[in-house]
Amino acid sequence: MKKYRILLFFSALLLVAVSCGKQALQDLGTRLDGLELRASRLEERCKRLNSNIATLQGLAEISQEYDKIASLEEVVEDGVVTGYKVHFVFHSPLTLHLGRNGLDGKDGVDGTPGKDGDPGKDGVVPVVGVETVAGVRYWTLDGQPLLDRDGNRIPLVVTGGSVKDGITPRLKIDGGKWYYSIDEGLTWTLYDIDVQYGDGNIFTEVRREGDEVVFSLRSGEPFRIPVRKSLSIGLNPSQRLEVNATAVLSYAVEAEGSVEVSAFAEGQWRAVVESPSAQSGNITVTAGPSGSRALLTVIATMADGQSAYAVIECVAL
Repeated sequence: MKKYRILLFFSALLLVAVSCGKQALQDLGTRLDGLELRASRLEERCKRLNSNIATLQGLAEISQEYDKIASLEEVVEDGVVTGYKVHFVFHSPLTLHLGRNGLDGKDGVDGTPGKDGDPGKDGVVPVVGVETVAGVRYWTLDGQPLLDRDGNRIPLVVTGGSVKDGITPRLKIDGGKWYYSIDEGLTWTLYDIDVQYGDGNIFTEVRREGDEVVFSLRSGEPFRIPVRKSLSIGLNPSQRLEVNATAVLSYAVEAEGSVEVSAFAEGQWRAVVESPSAQSGNITVTAGPSGSRALLTVIATMADGQSAYAVIECVAL
């Protein structure tokens, strides 16, 4: 009987050990999966930070070259607006990221794991910003001036008769630490904070104010870029033109930049624009057969492809 009890005791002990071992392996697997997900998100965060840094410098260049915004296109991920693609009249588009829940780490879910299942806390991410001194915008890192190898402040845009590209800082994660570079990634300087998951967004808001779009920054004065006025065309008369052999129709275009005006009439009607490159002028309309009607379409087109049109009914007397 005594041997039987000892056997039962060790069998039970073995079952407990196996059960604990399985639970430990499951916990380890869960923790490894969480670390892989966190590393993947941190890598994506770093990529977006560098993209935003390049966009910030692009806005600085465009603001000095007096370009204007043609349109704003929302960047949508999983049904959530996470940024904007900014289209300009002359420059190539720029994309900026604003972040979203679960990506920017504001809620702390993806922070450093706590003990006994407690939720993680917000981590630390370097904040790249801008400080304006005597009309010149300089880079900052967590509110402090970013300096070159000679100890000089680094401007976003270098000017010397014409606007030139300045130095674009870069960030990376290596060995659980943040690093930054001011020479296109040739050398890296340790930024002595642990890599954790937090909110390091450069841009905090994009909004329309009158004839401008305002790009608000987490650190620094906002950028204001004017919006191009919408192209429009008006006709005089505006609804009906009575034609006895020939008649003159006036037009006026509201546009920022050069335009090309063209006119098209139906059937045997004819229309000739006197000065196609002028923003205002006349169109000579030649009627079709007596009593006939036709629609006349006048189109104004800009060099970037933007167009507007107006239609008028013509009646032959």
